[in-house]
Amino acid sequence: MVLLQKDQDRNGGLGLRRQTVAAVRCPSGDVPLDPNGNAHIEYGGGFVRTIILVFLTVVAAAALYATNGMARPDGSGAVTADKPTSEQRLLGVHHLSLKDGVNPEEFERFIIEEFNPVLSGVFPGVHMMVMKGERGAEEGEYLLVYDAQSLYVRDWYWPTPGESSEASTAVMEACGDACSAARDRYQSTAETTHYTDYVQLIRD
Repeated sequence: MVLLQKDQDRNGGLGLRRQTVAAVRCPSGDVPLDPNGNAHIEYGGGFVRTIILVFLTVVAAAALYATNGMARPDGSGAVTADKPTSEQRLLGVHHLSLKDGVNPEEFERFIIEEFNPVLSGVFPGVHMMVMKGERGAEEGEYLLVYDAQSLYVRDWYWPTPGESSEASTAVMEACGDACSAARDRYQSTAETTHYTDYVQLIRD
């Protein structure tokens, strides 16, 4: 088949433009033809074209953000060569034990009413959750789970086991007394018995 452009003419309304092209000539007559044996294809111009350009701009901006390296969790800019971005999502799973004399119901009420509203999302790029076993070998046991966007985010706040970075300290200081009080009460009621950081398996 052959597709050849012959002429163009403009219509009113939303600025639709008609492009006349040679038809795909087929016995079934699936393609509408004019008396000259040509097919007419209308496509957006003017207002419609503006909408399309806006859409493409948004898509391009999103792609640029995705490919420009993950921003530092504090929003200070893209990751540099000495801090490569890792796309592997990380889950830090900490098994908890309630300290002596702590009532489980009071602990759960504290988590729901104080810990979650204040601390669960205080670190940008990390979501913290205290979870309770509902079924299985550890039914009734508690976990503290760190859901971090990547290994880099984890290391940004906690470079080595048991170590908090300046960025982590700055976040807590900026949060103020509410965060300090929630953190202190959490540490007085529960402790980590053991933990493992799990990374997502992805293609290099």
